[in-house]
Amino acid sequence: MGDLWEKMFFENKNMQRILISALAEAKRPIILIGEGVRTSNTIQEVKTFSQHCCIPILSSRCSEDIVSGFKYYYGYIEVMAYDMQILYFQNRI
Repeated sequence: MGDLWEKMFFENKNMQRILISALAEAKRPIILIGEGVRTSNTIQEVKTFSQHCCIPILSSRCSEDIVSGFKYYYGYIEVMAYDMQILYFQNRI
């Protein structure tokens, strides 16, 4: 796991600075994944990053099997529910 993390994060100094800055400012960070994680074959990298930083993962419905059973996986979101939330907040303003 250490070698994978080093290749993904520590060897790319620009990526390191961007992520550290964004995570430092985030109040409640979350990782949202979709089918791109499967097609890019980066499932293990996402899990490693989530576990190392203690950041929960949410997925699209089609990719819930990628991380089901993983300690930091909190479930999937549905597009319709998201759309309804947007409409609700737009109408309240």
